[in-house]
Amino acid sequence: MLITALYSLLSLPIQRGYWIALTALLVLKPDFTTTFTRGVARLLGTMLGAILTTLLIVVVHPTPPILVILDVVMAYAAFSLLLANYALFSVFVTMEVVFLLSFVIPQPLVTVEYRAIDTAIGGIIALVIYRIWPTWERRYVANNLAQRLDVLRRYFVTVMSAYVNPSSYDDALLHKLQREARLSRSNTNASIQRSLQEPRAHRIDAEMAQGILNASDTLAQSFVALQAYLIENPTHYAFPECALFANQVDETLLKLATALRTSQPVGVLPDLRATLNALKSPHAPEAKAVRAEQSVVYAEARRIVDAVNVIAQLLVTHLGHALDIWF
Repeated sequence: MLITALYSLLSLPIQRGYWIALTALLVLKPDFTTTFTRGVARLLGTMLGAILTTLLIVVVHPTPPILVILDVVMAYAAFSLLLANYALFSVFVTMEVVFLLSFVIPQPLVTVEYRAIDTAIGGIIALVIYRIWPTWERRYVANNLAQRLDVLRRYFVTVMSAYVNPSSYDDALLHKLQREARLSRSNTNASIQRSLQEPRAHRIDAEMAQGILNASDTLAQSFVALQAYLIENPTHYAFPECALFANQVDETLLKLATALRTSQPVGVLPDLRATLNALKSPHAPEAKAVRAEQSVVYAEARRIVDAVNVIAQLLVTHLGHALDIWF
Protein backbone atom coordinates (compact mmCIF):
# COMPACT_ATOMS: atom_id res chain seq x y z
CA MET A 1 0.00 0.00 0.00
CA LEU A 2 2.83 2.39 0.86
CA ILE A 3 4.55 1.80 -2.48
CA THR A 4 1.27 2.13 -4.39
CA ALA A 5 0.59 5.43 -2.65
CA LEU A 6 4.07 6.71 -3.46
CA TYR A 7 3.90 6.22 -7.21
CA SER A 8 0.24 7.34 -7.34
CA LEU A 9 0.43 10.50 -5.24
CA LEU A 10 3.88 11.72 -6.30
CA SER A 11 2.99 11.57 -10.01
CA LEU A 12 6.31 9.94 -10.84
CA PRO A 13 7.14 9.51 -14.56
CA ILE A 14 6.66 5.78 -14.31
CA GLN A 15 4.50 3.57 -16.49
CA ARG A 16 2.84 0.55 -14.88
CA GLY A 17 3.90 1.53 -11.38
CA TYR A 18 2.02 -1.47 -10.04
CA TRP A 19 5.06 -3.52 -11.11
CA ILE A 20 6.98 -1.78 -8.31
CA ALA A 21 4.48 -2.89 -5.66
CA LEU A 22 4.22 -6.36 -7.16
CA THR A 23 8.00 -6.81 -7.12
CA ALA A 24 8.24 -5.69 -3.49
CA LEU A 25 5.44 -8.08 -2.55
CA LEU A 26 7.15 -11.02 -4.26
CA VAL A 27 10.57 -10.22 -2.77
CA LEU A 28 9.56 -9.63 0.86
CA LYS A 29 9.44 -12.86 2.88
CA PRO A 30 9.31 -13.61 6.61
CA ASP A 31 13.00 -14.53 6.83
CA PHE A 32 16.22 -12.75 5.91
CA THR A 33 17.75 -15.41 3.65
CA THR A 34 14.73 -15.83 1.39
CA THR A 35 14.13 -12.08 1.15
CA PHE A 36 17.75 -11.33 0.28
CA THR A 37 18.22 -14.17 -2.22
CA ARG A 38 14.87 -13.57 -3.91
CA GLY A 39 15.53 -9.83 -4.07
CA VAL A 40 18.91 -10.24 -5.73
CA ALA A 41 17.62 -13.03 -7.99
CA ARG A 42 14.63 -10.90 -9.03
CA LEU A 43 16.80 -7.89 -9.87
CA LEU A 44 19.46 -9.83 -11.78
CA GLY A 45 16.92 -12.04 -13.55
CA THR A 46 14.80 -9.10 -14.67
CA MET A 47 17.80 -7.18 -15.98
CA LEU A 48 19.08 -10.20 -17.89
CA GLY A 49 15.58 -10.87 -19.21
CA ALA A 50 15.30 -7.26 -20.39
CA ILE A 51 18.64 -7.49 -22.21
CA LEU A 52 17.76 -10.79 -23.90
CA THR A 53 14.35 -9.49 -24.91
CA THR A 54 15.89 -6.38 -26.41
CA LEU A 55 18.36 -8.47 -28.42
CA LEU A 56 15.60 -10.78 -29.70
CA ILE A 57 13.43 -7.86 -30.78
CA VAL A 58 16.28 -6.03 -32.49
CA VAL A 59 17.66 -9.10 -34.26
CA VAL A 60 14.50 -11.10 -35.06
CA HIS A 61 11.85 -8.35 -35.48
CA PRO A 62 9.17 -10.88 -34.46
CA THR A 63 5.85 -10.91 -36.27
CA PRO A 64 2.62 -11.66 -34.32
CA PRO A 65 2.82 -15.44 -35.02
CA ILE A 66 6.43 -15.47 -33.83
CA LEU A 67 5.43 -13.48 -30.74
CA VAL A 68 2.84 -16.12 -29.91
CA ILE A 69 5.47 -18.86 -30.13
CA LEU A 70 7.98 -16.87 -28.09
CA ASP A 71 5.39 -16.06 -25.45
CA VAL A 72 4.37 -19.72 -25.05
CA VAL A 73 7.99 -20.88 -24.87
CA MET A 74 8.94 -18.22 -22.30
CA ALA A 75 5.86 -18.93 -20.15
CA TYR A 76 6.61 -22.65 -20.18
CA ALA A 77 10.27 -22.06 -19.27
CA ALA A 78 9.39 -19.58 -16.51
CA PHE A 79 6.94 -21.75 -14.63
CA SER A 80 9.02 -24.87 -15.15
CA LEU A 81 11.88 -23.14 -13.32
CA LEU A 82 9.82 -21.38 -10.62
CA LEU A 83 10.72 -23.84 -7.85
CA ALA A 84 14.15 -24.71 -9.22
CA ASN A 85 15.84 -21.34 -9.81
CA TYR A 86 14.17 -18.04 -9.03
CA ALA A 87 16.69 -15.99 -11.02
CA LEU A 88 16.04 -17.98 -14.21
CA PHE A 89 12.31 -17.79 -13.51
CA SER A 90 12.64 -13.99 -13.38
CA VAL A 91 14.53 -13.99 -16.70
CA PHE A 92 11.85 -15.90 -18.56
CA VAL A 93 8.84 -14.30 -16.88
CA THR A 94 10.19 -10.87 -17.84
CA MET A 95 10.50 -11.98 -21.45
CA GLU A 96 7.06 -13.59 -21.37
CA VAL A 97 5.39 -10.46 -19.98
CA VAL A 98 7.01 -8.20 -22.56
CA PHE A 99 6.06 -10.46 -25.48
CA LEU A 100 2.52 -10.76 -24.15
CA LEU A 101 2.09 -6.99 -23.81
CA SER A 102 3.41 -6.53 -27.33
CA PHE A 103 -0.03 -7.63 -28.60
CA VAL A 104 -1.62 -4.68 -26.79
CA ILE A 105 1.17 -2.10 -26.96
CA PRO A 106 3.32 -2.57 -30.06
CA GLN A 107 6.33 -0.93 -28.42
CA PRO A 108 8.17 -3.84 -26.80
CA LEU A 109 11.41 -1.93 -26.25
CA VAL A 110 9.55 0.71 -24.23
CA THR A 111 7.86 -2.06 -22.23
CA VAL A 112 11.25 -3.66 -21.59
CA GLU A 113 12.60 -0.37 -20.30
CA TYR A 114 9.74 0.23 -17.87
CA ARG A 115 9.77 -3.40 -16.74
CA ALA A 116 13.46 -3.16 -15.85
CA ILE A 117 13.10 0.21 -14.12
CA ASP A 118 10.01 -0.72 -12.09
CA THR A 119 11.42 -4.08 -11.01
CA ALA A 120 14.71 -2.47 -9.95
CA ILE A 121 12.87 0.16 -7.91
CA GLY A 122 10.57 -2.41 -6.31
CA GLY A 123 13.39 -4.80 -5.47
CA ILE A 124 15.56 -2.07 -3.96
CA ILE A 125 12.67 -0.68 -1.91
CA ALA A 126 11.89 -4.18 -0.58
CA LEU A 127 15.50 -4.75 0.49
CA VAL A 128 15.71 -1.31 2.11
CA ILE A 129 12.45 -1.89 4.00
CA TYR A 130 13.67 -5.24 5.25
CA ARG A 131 16.96 -3.65 6.33
CA ILE A 132 15.09 -0.99 8.31
CA TRP A 133 12.49 -3.38 9.76
CA PRO A 134 14.01 -6.87 9.71
CA THR A 135 12.41 -10.06 10.96
CA TRP A 136 15.12 -12.26 12.43
CA GLU A 137 14.34 -15.96 12.75
CA ARG A 138 16.13 -16.19 16.10
CA ARG A 139 13.13 -14.74 17.89
CA TYR A 140 11.01 -17.69 16.71
CA VAL A 141 13.41 -20.60 17.27
CA ALA A 142 13.02 -20.80 21.04
CA ASN A 143 9.23 -20.75 20.76
CA ASN A 144 9.32 -23.48 18.10
CA LEU A 145 11.50 -25.63 20.36
CA ALA A 146 9.11 -25.00 23.24
CA GLN A 147 6.16 -25.91 21.03
CA ARG A 148 7.88 -29.17 20.14
CA LEU A 149 8.35 -30.04 23.82
CA ASP A 150 4.69 -29.23 24.48
CA VAL A 151 3.52 -31.53 21.70
CA LEU A 152 5.82 -34.31 22.87
CA ARG A 153 4.71 -34.11 26.48
CA ARG A 154 1.05 -34.39 25.45
CA TYR A 155 1.94 -37.39 23.31
CA PHE A 156 3.89 -38.98 26.18
CA VAL A 157 1.16 -38.47 28.77
CA THR A 158 -1.40 -40.04 26.42
CA VAL A 159 0.83 -43.06 25.80
CA MET A 160 1.60 -43.57 29.49
CA SER A 161 -2.05 -43.29 30.50
CA ALA A 162 -2.62 -46.44 28.46
CA TYR A 163 0.03 -48.24 30.53
CA VAL A 164 -1.64 -47.15 33.76
CA ASN A 165 -5.12 -47.97 32.48
CA PRO A 166 -5.10 -50.26 29.39
CA SER A 167 -8.74 -49.48 28.59
CA SER A 168 -7.87 -45.80 28.00
CA TYR A 169 -5.85 -46.54 24.86
CA ASP A 170 -7.04 -44.21 22.08
CA ASP A 171 -5.50 -45.13 18.75
CA ALA A 172 -6.97 -42.16 16.84
CA LEU A 173 -5.75 -39.64 19.43
CA LEU A 174 -2.27 -41.13 19.52
CA HIS A 175 -1.93 -41.04 15.75
CA LYS A 176 -3.10 -37.41 15.78
CA LEU A 177 -0.47 -36.52 18.39
CA GLN A 178 2.14 -38.44 16.42
CA ARG A 179 1.38 -36.35 13.32
CA GLU A 180 1.60 -33.17 15.39
CA ALA A 181 4.98 -34.30 16.73
CA ARG A 182 6.31 -34.89 13.20
CA LEU A 183 5.03 -31.49 12.06
CA SER A 184 6.58 -29.72 15.05
CA ARG A 185 9.89 -31.43 14.27
CA SER A 186 9.83 -30.20 10.66
CA ASN A 187 8.87 -26.67 11.68
CA THR A 188 11.54 -26.47 14.36
CA ASN A 189 14.31 -27.82 12.17
CA ALA A 190 13.39 -25.42 9.36
CA SER A 191 13.38 -22.53 11.83
CA ILE A 192 16.85 -23.44 13.13
CA GLN A 193 18.25 -23.77 9.61
CA ARG A 194 16.83 -20.38 8.59
CA SER A 195 18.38 -18.77 11.65
CA LEU A 196 21.79 -20.30 10.92
CA GLN A 197 21.73 -18.73 7.44
CA GLU A 198 21.27 -15.23 8.80
CA PRO A 199 24.09 -12.79 9.68
CA ARG A 200 26.21 -14.13 12.52
CA ALA A 201 25.12 -11.45 14.98
CA HIS A 202 21.49 -12.53 14.61
CA ARG A 203 21.87 -16.32 14.63
CA ILE A 204 20.53 -18.63 17.30
CA ASP A 205 23.02 -20.48 19.49
CA ALA A 206 23.51 -23.48 17.18
CA GLU A 207 24.84 -25.80 19.90
CA MET A 208 21.88 -25.22 22.17
CA ALA A 209 19.19 -25.29 19.48
CA GLN A 210 20.49 -28.36 17.67
CA GLY A 211 21.23 -30.12 20.96
CA ILE A 212 17.67 -29.59 22.21
CA LEU A 213 16.25 -30.70 18.87
CA ASN A 214 18.37 -33.87 18.89
CA ALA A 215 17.35 -34.66 22.47
CA SER A 216 13.71 -34.12 21.57
CA ASP A 217 14.17 -36.60 18.72
CA THR A 218 15.36 -39.15 21.28
CA LEU A 219 12.24 -38.46 23.35
CA ALA A 220 10.03 -38.92 20.30
CA GLN A 221 11.72 -42.22 19.44
CA SER A 222 11.12 -43.54 22.96
CA PHE A 223 7.49 -42.42 22.92
CA VAL A 224 6.94 -44.17 19.59
CA ALA A 225 8.60 -47.32 20.95
CA LEU A 226 6.31 -47.29 23.98
CA GLN A 227 3.28 -46.85 21.74
CA ALA A 228 4.46 -49.67 19.47
CA TYR A 229 4.57 -52.03 22.46
CA LEU A 230 0.95 -51.17 23.25
CA ILE A 231 -0.08 -51.88 19.67
CA GLU A 232 1.68 -55.24 19.67
CA ASN A 233 0.32 -56.15 23.12
CA PRO A 234 -3.28 -54.89 23.30
CA THR A 235 -4.03 -57.06 26.36
CA HIS A 236 -1.06 -55.89 28.43
CA TYR A 237 -1.15 -55.63 32.21
CA ALA A 238 -1.90 -52.39 34.04
CA PHE A 239 1.26 -50.64 35.22
CA PRO A 240 0.13 -48.04 37.83
CA GLU A 241 3.73 -47.17 38.75
CA CYS A 242 3.94 -45.32 35.42
CA ALA A 243 1.55 -42.62 36.62
CA LEU A 244 4.04 -40.80 38.85
CA PHE A 245 6.79 -41.02 36.24
CA ALA A 246 4.47 -39.68 33.52
CA ASN A 247 3.35 -36.77 35.71
CA GLN A 248 6.91 -35.83 36.60
CA VAL A 249 8.11 -35.98 32.98
CA ASP A 250 5.10 -33.86 32.00
CA GLU A 251 5.96 -31.30 34.70
CA THR A 252 9.62 -31.27 33.70
CA LEU A 253 8.97 -30.76 30.01
CA LEU A 254 6.47 -28.00 30.81
CA LYS A 255 9.09 -26.17 32.89
CA LEU A 256 11.71 -26.58 30.17
CA ALA A 257 9.30 -25.28 27.51
CA THR A 258 8.45 -22.29 29.72
CA ALA A 259 12.14 -21.54 30.25
CA LEU A 260 12.66 -21.59 26.47
CA ARG A 261 9.77 -19.19 25.85
CA THR A 262 10.70 -16.74 28.60
CA SER A 263 14.51 -17.15 28.77
CA GLN A 264 14.03 -17.44 32.52
CA PRO A 265 15.65 -19.92 34.95
CA VAL A 266 14.41 -23.49 34.71
CA GLY A 267 13.98 -23.84 38.46
CA VAL A 268 13.99 -27.01 40.52
CA LEU A 269 12.89 -30.06 38.56
CA PRO A 270 11.33 -33.33 39.79
CA ASP A 271 13.62 -36.15 40.89
CA LEU A 272 13.20 -38.33 37.83
CA ARG A 273 16.05 -40.64 38.74
CA ALA A 274 14.37 -41.74 41.97
CA THR A 275 11.06 -42.26 40.20
CA LEU A 276 12.85 -44.20 37.48
CA ASN A 277 14.29 -46.59 40.05
CA ALA A 278 10.78 -47.24 41.37
CA LEU A 279 9.83 -48.61 37.95
CA LYS A 280 12.24 -51.50 38.48
CA SER A 281 10.07 -53.11 41.15
CA PRO A 282 6.39 -52.67 40.34
CA HIS A 283 3.83 -54.19 42.67
CA ALA A 284 2.48 -56.73 40.20
CA PRO A 285 2.46 -60.51 39.75
CA GLU A 286 5.81 -61.85 38.61
CA ALA A 287 4.39 -63.20 35.38
CA LYS A 288 6.61 -63.38 32.34
CA ALA A 289 4.48 -60.89 30.43
CA VAL A 290 4.63 -58.43 33.32
CA ARG A 291 8.40 -58.66 33.48
CA ALA A 292 8.61 -58.09 29.72
CA GLU A 293 6.42 -55.03 29.96
CA GLN A 294 8.42 -53.74 32.91
CA SER A 295 11.65 -54.22 30.97
CA VAL A 296 10.36 -52.28 27.95
CA VAL A 297 9.03 -49.41 30.01
CA TYR A 298 12.16 -49.16 32.16
CA ALA A 299 14.51 -49.18 29.15
CA GLU A 300 12.63 -46.40 27.40
CA ALA A 301 12.11 -44.48 30.63
CA ARG A 302 15.87 -44.44 31.17
CA ARG A 303 16.39 -43.03 27.66
CA ILE A 304 13.71 -40.42 28.36
CA VAL A 305 15.37 -39.29 31.58
CA ASP A 306 18.75 -39.01 29.85
CA ALA A 307 17.27 -36.94 27.00
CA VAL A 308 15.40 -34.64 29.40
CA ASN A 309 18.62 -34.21 31.35
CA VAL A 310 20.44 -33.14 28.18
CA ILE A 311 17.80 -30.51 27.43
CA ALA A 312 17.90 -29.17 30.99
CA GLN A 313 21.69 -28.99 31.06
CA LEU A 314 21.77 -27.16 27.73
CA LEU A 315 19.30 -24.61 29.01
CA VAL A 316 21.19 -24.15 32.27
CA THR A 317 24.48 -23.71 30.41
CA HIS A 318 23.30 -21.37 27.70
CA LEU A 319 20.87 -19.33 29.75
CA GLY A 320 23.65 -18.76 32.26
CA HIS A 321 21.78 -19.94 35.37
CA ALA A 322 23.32 -22.47 37.72
CA LEU A 323 20.12 -24.11 38.95
CA ASP A 324 19.26 -27.06 41.11
CA ILE A 325 18.60 -30.03 38.83
CA TRP A 326 17.98 -33.25 40.66
CA PHE A 327 18.85 -35.66 37.91
